[in-house]
Amino acid sequence: MNKIISVLVAVIFSGAGIALFVSHLEEKLNASSASISEVERYADAEFHNALIRVTDSGGIQRYLTQANRVIHYTDETSEVVGASLLVNQDKGSPLLLVSDRVTLLNNNKQAILHGSVRVDREASDDNPAAHITSRDVSIDYEKKYAHSDAFTTIESDSQVTSGTGIDIWFDGPTRIRLLSNARSR
Repeated sequence: MNKIISVLVAVIFSGAGIALFVSHLEEKLNASSASISEVERYADAEFHNALIRVTDSGGIQRYLTQANRVIHYTDETSEVVGASLLVNQDKGSPLLLVSDRVTLLNNNKQAILHGSVRVDREASDDNPAAHITSRDVSIDYEKKYAHSDAFTTIESDSQVTSGTGIDIWFDGPTRIRLLSNARSR
């Protein structure tokens, strides 16, 4: 009888151990399949007074970012503080975009300029000088395109134009389009 009880106790403890192990394994599997937004971000590098240069396949500089601080995270995003971005174009003068905070995404192929954003363009043969102010501008470097849904003001020569939302293409001479409620004075 003692032998049967000891075998039953061993089977019960073994079963409890296996159930505990399976429960722990399920918990680990569920945690690893959590969405990116549920996983904590960890900084793996931090740079001060950073200079980020992006060139095309021919080695020609297309984008130059200067920043007070860059924090790179393990999820392949970066937070940039005190940023200015110079966008060189094939035709026309470069654009200078300035923002207090920028998030770089998709292996630095996209950026979100948070808060107040200033865009300056010097005069060229193709375009007059322009000074643009907007908010929360997103940039797609591969498409050479910037966009904002916020109220935007464009100052060019002696004219001031404002509206809601803006598209900017910088794949040649700069093209700028206000999306709605455009007014000029």
